[in-house]
Amino acid sequence: GILSMENFNVDLAEGVMLLTPFAADATDELTQNFVKNYQEAYGEIPNQFAADSYDAIYAIKAAIEDQNLTPDMSVSDICEGLKKGITNITFAGLTSDEITWAASGEPTKEPKAVVIQDENAVIKDAEGVPGGVAQGGAPDDGGGAGAGVDAARGGAAGADEEDLAVVVLHGDGG
Repeated sequence: GILSMENFNVDLAEGVMLLTPFAADATDELTQNFVKNYQEAYGEIPNQFAADSYDAIYAIKAAIEDQNLTPDMSVSDICEGLKKGITNITFAGLTSDEITWAASGEPTKEPKAVVIQDENAVIKDAEGVPGGVAQGGAPDDGGGAGAGVDAARGGAAGADEEDLAVVVLHGDGG
């Protein structure tokens, strides 16, 4: 993050408020397990893009499970099932306690507010933050399956983290 940039005068950041989907120093168990495992594997603290990628894999897993997709299905059927499944789930991950997707693929998730205090990023309650939603628009009202991030909580059912590819999901680029 900003505080670890080489040659950056951290005094300049004092009091700055940032909205981010991920803070590596959060105290919840899910984040702490992810950060510990990431540091062991890569020798550095994960950034928000590592957390986004991690969440993306487990959101795809949840969409696959929601639609009961199997490897013996046609590519077209799997693709259509993924599109339906991703808009049907509500996902709890590293970057938000509740992520939903619109039919366009646009995610909706709550931000984390971070304030720089005494050369540290301090997580603040995001309530009252203007806008209220870091990405996307209104949540899809399609309900959801309530998926979670298994590996950060102690291991994905039937999969090792090394077996998972990194995928970044994004909207239409607008």
